[in-house]
Amino acid sequence: MKVITVAGMISAGKSTLTELISEKYNSLAKYEQIPEILAKWYGDARVVTDGERIPFLTQLTFLNSRMNMLRSCMTDKRSGFAVLDRSIYEDKLFAQIAWEDGGISDAEWEVYCSLLDTMWAELDMIPKKAPDLTIYIRISFETFMERLIKRGRDIEVNNLEANKDYFYKLWSRYDDFMFNQYTQSRVLVINGDELDFVESLEDREVVLNMIHEALMEEGVIEAPKTKAFPSWAVGKKVLVKASWYLEQGFKEGTVVEVFRSHDGQWILNCKVEGRTNQITLCGEEQYQLLEKFPN
Repeated sequence: MKVITVAGMISAGKSTLTELISEKYNSLAKYEQIPEILAKWYGDARVVTDGERIPFLTQLTFLNSRMNMLRSCMTDKRSGFAVLDRSIYEDKLFAQIAWEDGGISDAEWEVYCSLLDTMWAELDMIPKKAPDLTIYIRISFETFMERLIKRGRDIEVNNLEANKDYFYKLWSRYDDFMFNQYTQSRVLVINGDELDFVESLEDREVVLNMIHEALMEEGVIEAPKTKAFPSWAVGKKVLVKASWYLEQGFKEGTVVEVFRSHDGQWILNCKVEGRTNQITLCGEEQYQLLEKFPN
C-alpha cells in the first residue's frame, strides 16, 4: 500500500485534511491518537518532571504509536493508499525540543535516539521504506494561536500561557525541519494562511486539486485512462439532451460520426427518427450515451 503523510504544526488542520483526502479517494485514513499522558505533559510536568519522567514517557508513547501506524500501512499488501495524520518522521523534532528545554535528560535523549535508530533500521528492512508524498500545512504563529483556541481542547487552552514559549519555539523550527532535515519524500507545501480548506469550499477545492496533481506526479494515483471514443461509439444509441432538439421531439438517436472540437470535446453527429438530416450534439450537456465504455 502506498503512503502519504500530512505534516505540520499543532492545530494546522492535519486531521481535517486527512479526512478530506480519505473521503475523496476512499483511502485508508490513520489519525494520531491523543494519549492520556499528554494532559500531564501540557501541565506543570512539561519541563519540571516528577518521578514519572512525563516528557520522556510522552515521547516514547507517541514514538511507539507512530511507528506502529506507519509500519502497518507500509506492510499492507492491499492496493490504494493510506493517508497518515502526522507520522514518525516529525517525532524527533518534538523530542529534541523537549531535550533542549530540559524536560528530557541527556541520558533519556540518548535512549530515545538509539530507539529511533533501531526503528529506522527496521523500516529499512521493509520493501517500502518511505512515504510517497508528504503534505506540509504551513501556517503563521498567529494562525496557529487562532486555530488552537478555536479548536478548544482543554489540555491545550487551559495551559496556553504556560506553554506559549514552547509553542513558538516549535513553530519557529518547523520550516527548517521540513525544508532542510526531512528527506524521506517530496514535500508539497500548503499555505494554510492563504488557503483555508477548513472553512472555505473554494479554498478546499484548490488544495485538493493541488494534492491530486501531486499524487499523480508521484504515481500514487493514475491519471484516468482515456479510451478511443470513436472506435466503438458509432452505431450506439444516444439520449438527446439539447433543449432545441428536445423541443422538436427528438429524444433519442443513433451515433453516425464522432469527432473532436477545438477545445477537446467529443461532438456526435446522430441520426434521429423523423429527420432526414443528422443532428449535431456537442459535449455531455447535450447528450448521454446509453451504453458505457466497453471493458
